[in-house]
Amino acid sequence: MGYNIVTVNVSQTIGAIPSNLQQMSAVLSFGATTNEPGKPILLTENSDINDAVSNAIGSLTAEVQSTGSELTLVLPDGMTIARDDGSEFEIEIVNCFPTTWNGTYNATITGGTTLTMTIDGSTLDGQPDTLGQFTIEGGSDLVTAVNTFFAQGNSVGTYLLELGYQQDVPATEVVALKAYLDDPLKRFYAYLVPESWKGSTDFITLAKLYTAEEAMQYFFVLEDTATDTNYVSPYAAIKSIIAVADDTYPTTNAAAAVMWNYVSASPSEINKVPPMAFRFLQAVNANQAKDNILKTMAAQNVNYVDTGAEGGIANTMLAKGVTSDGNDMTYWYSVDWVQINVDMMLANAIINGSNNPINPLYYDQDGIDRLQQVAQGVFNTGVSYGLVNGQTPVNAIPFKTYTKNNPNDYGIGRYAGLSATYTPMRGFVAIIFNINVTMQLP
Repeated sequence: MGYNIVTVNVSQTIGAIPSNLQQMSAVLSFGATTNEPGKPILLTENSDINDAVSNAIGSLTAEVQSTGSELTLVLPDGMTIARDDGSEFEIEIVNCFPTTWNGTYNATITGGTTLTMTIDGSTLDGQPDTLGQFTIEGGSDLVTAVNTFFAQGNSVGTYLLELGYQQDVPATEVVALKAYLDDPLKRFYAYLVPESWKGSTDFITLAKLYTAEEAMQYFFVLEDTATDTNYVSPYAAIKSIIAVADDTYPTTNAAAAVMWNYVSASPSEINKVPPMAFRFLQAVNANQAKDNILKTMAAQNVNYVDTGAEGGIANTMLAKGVTSDGNDMTYWYSVDWVQINVDMMLANAIINGSNNPINPLYYDQDGIDRLQQVAQGVFNTGVSYGLVNGQTPVNAIPFKTYTKNNPNDYGIGRYAGLSATYTPMRGFVAIIFNINVTMQLP
């Protein structure tokens, strides 16, 4: 065909892929695994953590000495433990046969590949018929945390983030986390930090770096149950810290249960984001402190596990679902959701508008109106998702007014005339009901 009557021009409008930042969480490890530091591993069910902390044994032998037995464990080829020669740490050997080889030992490392252990009074000799696995100290805490996380549900996974052995010094561990935060392989919305960080001034200094309204960074930490009513939280007014008291740690880890509830939301019109206060928690125990202690912790914005007994419900639940600045956790979740989605949807509209020859997006009144409608759509969606309280109008300064008052902005393509004031949705925490009793008949 030598002559084309019709020429068809095709352009493409690409929709925005929803952000999953608010579903991204990580459990921190500092030398409890042999994973490469700085490379997160996705966990999609509780059994995944067993694979992460269980290490294969290359060989295991014992030689009887005058006072007992000396065990030598050699790692498989290619596997190393990044600790200094001569350093000691606890390991647990499991699943060997005969079972007399199993147990918890203090091991000394040589060359990153050989562990030696002395067992007083032991007669172990030779090698086991079946080799099992071993775990490094701290591994059981990771198992408890991850098991508690997934006990809440499997709708969202979490990551195991190994940052390397840091001599069990919180200050050094905080430095390692800060280095990761500055240059992350994956960005995480929430971190479950070690229990040993509670009250650490270095941790508090780090958390204060993320208290800005735009920070979108949260740290879940276990806190001791207060011992008296004079207790003052070390985390006062720090929005990035969610402190959770758990008086049955290390058997349970209530902070992990709360973190799942924070990152498990997948907002939609039929799956709204409910308040964090009084969320049901699984695989944890109600705090046994006296009422005056629980009230003290609540007043200091330290969360704890309670029961729904007042409402005739036996389930354990979260009291009272706040960040350490006293705001309901859904307050900051809503603020973050709005920031993420306004940013993404406006950028999407501008990019598509630069690639649409049929209806380009220009810096004029029509372009401002279109961007205003895009931002308005985000807030309208937030209402339907249970994140925005009431209809929220998005304001836009008219083109002529804005360019007159800001004459230099048009030349650089800058427009700062969009704005909105809104109230995040939240739940009830306290109800007062007044009753008047009288002997007068109606």
